[in-house]
Order: sequence, then structure tokens, then C-alpha cells
Amino acid sequence: MLFDGSGYRISAVTGLAVRYPLLGSTHSFVVNETAVSVRLPKPEYRRSCSFYRGIATEANDSPNSWWAIDQVEVLCELPKISYPGEDGAPFDLRIVEKLPRLEEMRLQVPDLLSLALNNWLRTMRWILRSSAPQSNEDGSKVDRFVGDFKVFRNSDDAIFYQTGGIVKFSKLACLDFDDWEKIDKALQEPDGPPLWIDLLSTAEVRLKEGSLGEAIIGAAMACETVIRAVFWTHVPNVTNSTAFNAIDNVSVQSLLAKWGDLTGLGKAQVNAMKKSEMHDLFDLRNAVVHKGKQESLDSVKVKKVLSATRTFVEEAERVRSSLLDAIG
Repeated sequence: MLFDGSGYRISAVTGLAVRYPLLGSTHSFVVNETAVSVRLPKPEYRRSCSFYRGIATEANDSPNSWWAIDQVEVLCELPKISYPGEDGAPFDLRIVEKLPRLEEMRLQVPDLLSLALNNWLRTMRWILRSSAPQSNEDGSKVDRFVGDFKVFRNSDDAIFYQTGGIVKFSKLACLDFDDWEKIDKALQEPDGPPLWIDLLSTAEVRLKEGSLGEAIIGAAMACETVIRAVFWTHVPNVTNSTAFNAIDNVSVQSLLAKWGDLTGLGKAQVNAMKKSEMHDLFDLRNAVVHKGKQESLDSVKVKKVLSATRTFVEEAERVRSSLLDAIG
């Protein structure tokens, strides 16, 4: 007989909204040489999605409406395996114990599904330029509401509603049709999102949680990662370990001071990238890490610095790509 199976799991997510016509759509890609897919819920699955916002004069299921996503389906295709038995006979799960390869696959499926979901969310955060889409597998409460609420203030990370009292809900990252196609294309690339995406997204989450010191450290790591990546595009292959370590130990602030020379950008372009704010970021990082000082941190200052960090690293990544293309 031939075993032809798949792994399947419903995974909770938070921080994401999509256009109504995208409900039920699927992204298919490869993880660890295995075909995987992530599928959005259909609108009738009300435990998995719900109306988020739309135009007052249009129905909730109009193409312009946004729907919040609480759950997605994650699937992986398992390789076909032959095992003893007659064709057409019911598959006996007890045979897994007798076939090591099937048992091995069974044990690997949960990790594979988690990796597929993580890759999908990382790519989404990269394309949407938002740290909002996250896994919600720990069962944390997802903000939802029912009723007629009037928006009276928008902030970068929350929407405030009022109907008698005040209600605050987390702002969702909104995924449009073009974004869906960009994510699909990015998922087919072997390299995936750059490392700074994870570091900066984590820093932004820490800011929302009020862990200001951790937010500064994470943002500085993201910034240093991309600065050194740009620097190493100018360095030929170094085989001597002593020389490599000497080059790698150049301080990040020294590299940042020569940013215009490293990138070929003019002074106005460098200033537009928030270079001076990145010096401030590293000064704050040094105060937190080397001196243990967090007293000078406040949420307004850290939020401003993290916003500048995202501007810098996104532009720096584009510069790095251009440099690599020029090198060939």
C-alpha cells in the first residue's frame, strides 16, 4: 500500500486584517524541502475571522471591507511511503509504530508546521513593514468588539473608540491585494527576509509591552546587523582569521560615521535616513547595556528612536541590495 498523507493544524494569529475577497486564499511555498501552505479562513468560519472595518455605506462583505484574521490553516505535504498491506485497505495507525520512517515524519510534522507559520508571518511583517502580525499560539486574548463604536483617535499602534466610555483596541496590519502578491513572491525566494526584520519586530513588540530597555537593545542589534552587512560588501574574501577578527571588531559607530563613504550617498540622503538618530540609538544602547541606566528612557523617546530605526534599516537594506547587484 501507499501512504499519502499530510500534516494539518489550525494556528491562532493576531494583528492581521485582509480585504474580504482574500478570505479563503492560500500561500504555497517550500520549507525544509517540503511543500507547505498557509490558508486564510473563509468568511463563513466566524471563529476564525470577523468584520474589522469598512465603508459605512457598503455591506460587510463588500470588496472594500477589511476582515480581522484570528486563525489560519497550516498544511504540509508528506512524502509518499510504501508499506505492507493490500491496496484500498483502511490505514491502520498502529502500523506507524512498525515503520520508523512514518514515525519519524509524525514527530517532525509539528515543528514543520510551526516553521511554515513562522516563515509566513516573518515575510508578512517584512512586506507590510509592521510588527503587528504575530502567532497567538499561547492563547492570549485577541481584541474584538461588537456594537456601534465611534473612532475618536488613531495612534500608530491602537485605535480608540467611544460609546459612553472609552475602549482601546490594538491596531491591525492591513493586507491588501498587492501585498498578498508581494508576499507570495517573497515566499518563493530561498533567502527569505533579512535578520533585522526579526530583531526590529521584537523590539517594537517590547516597546508596546513597556520593556523600554529591551526595545532599545533589539533596535540597536537590528541597526548594527544591517550596517555591518553593508560594510562587508566592500571587503574581499578574508581567509586569515586574525585579519577577519580585526576587521569585524571595528566599532559600529565608526562605520556609521563613514556612512556616506560606505554607501555612496550624498549628505542629504544620509540625513534623510535618520543617521544622527542612529548615533542616539547606540548611545542609549550603551547606557542600558554597559552602565545599566534606564532612568532616561521614556516611551515617547523610545518610540521616536524605533521609528527612525525602521526608516534607517529599510533604506540601508535597499542600499545593500544595490551594492550587491553592482558587484554581481
